[in-house]
Amino acid sequence: MSKALNKALERRRGTVFTDRYHAEPLRTPRQVRNAMAYVLNNRRRHLHKLGRAQPAPTWVDPFGSGEAADHVFRATGPPPCAEPRTWLASKGWRRYGLVRTDEVPGG
Repeated sequence: MSKALNKALERRRGTVFTDRYHAEPLRTPRQVRNAMAYVLNNRRRHLHKLGRAQPAPTWVDPFGSGEAADHVFRATGPPPCAEPRTWLASKGWRRYGLVRTDEVPGG
């Protein structure tokens, strides 16, 4: 999006969204598990903050990869993303339990 905007503004260069990217290396099983819960159930977090009704406990974002990740939720088809390549991402995070579909990350 930034590249397209810079091109549309005739040769503009540089960062468009300075505060939209935050890199944080995940170093522990708990960090990886919490990151997975955040990514997969982020909608619940925002609805919870707004005091709105939560999706059904079995709701999985139809546009996300959670439904296809058999290590997180039930698999229903070919995975839309690459298999994990590190111990933390494939096995280590499981020490803190599978990500539940009814979790509210950071809640």
